[in-house]
Amino acid sequence: MKKELVLVALGAAVSLVSCSSEFDIPGKTEPGVQSSPVKFSSSINGATPQTRAGNNTWEAGNTIGIFMVNGTPEIVDNTANRAYKTLDGSKNFSPVSPSDNIYYPVDGSTVNFISYYPWQAGKSLDNLYPVDVTDQNNPVDIDLLYAKTATGYSKAASGNTVQLQFDHKLTHMVLNITPDAGLTEADLEDMVVTVKGLNTATTLNLKDGTLGTPDAVADIVMKTQKNGLKSDAILVPQSIVANAVSIEFRIDTDNGTEVFKWNVPATTFESKKEYVYTVTITRTGIDVTGEINEWEAGTGGSGTAD
Repeated sequence: MKKELVLVALGAAVSLVSCSSEFDIPGKTEPGVQSSPVKFSSSINGATPQTRAGNNTWEAGNTIGIFMVNGTPEIVDNTANRAYKTLDGSKNFSPVSPSDNIYYPVDGSTVNFISYYPWQAGKSLDNLYPVDVTDQNNPVDIDLLYAKTATGYSKAASGNTVQLQFDHKLTHMVLNITPDAGLTEADLEDMVVTVKGLNTATTLNLKDGTLGTPDAVADIVMKTQKNGLKSDAILVPQSIVANAVSIEFRIDTDNGTEVFKWNVPATTFESKKEYVYTVTITRTGIDVTGEINEWEAGTGGSGTAD
């Protein structure tokens, strides 16, 4: 009799454990039913969708970080800095690993999402994301992007894809270069273009997308085509006074190495804006005119240097 009572008690305990294990499991909407992970799609404001610095599109493997947050914002369900990447260079992003999958809260509460590019390991909302633009070898790798949803999403709408609308946080400068008066296109081959006097570092507040104070003045060697006809660089937004910043064009010709210099006029380089300059290099100096294309409207300028 005692043995039978023990067995019945054990059976009841097992039954209770089995039933309770169906609840309180992250990612489940009801007992025994797995919810679908959140899906993410992206576009970039101020430009043709998917357009990146230097007219590049998303590249396969580009990875963004995603935080699921409440209105404060605070992290929800420990869903912080999940890594999502585009597998084929399209606007759709997928988790890097199964552990990066994001699920809506089980209690049905409304959430939003904060995202940034390029992803860095170990980031939290309380971290200031470091920005450094001194290395321009691959501008897409430093083209800082930020997105924060405002609509509000929940488990009830889990079938909908979350649209991440990214903004460029930095500035893009493009120089379209032509030779004139004593120089040929052949002279421009392997030209080195260097920006001198600009701050090259700042920080990004991941909670609200604001940039910190620019600092760390250093030379920036622009990304220049081998034929020398185009240079571009990602820059930290900042205001400059006249003659504080210059751009040097170093050319190897039959006469040896020659350096042409343009003093940039007083300018405010703004976040999200692209500054396009047409540069004509001559033996007597440099003529420059400016206009705005692609990202958003900025300011141009003109100048001459000996």
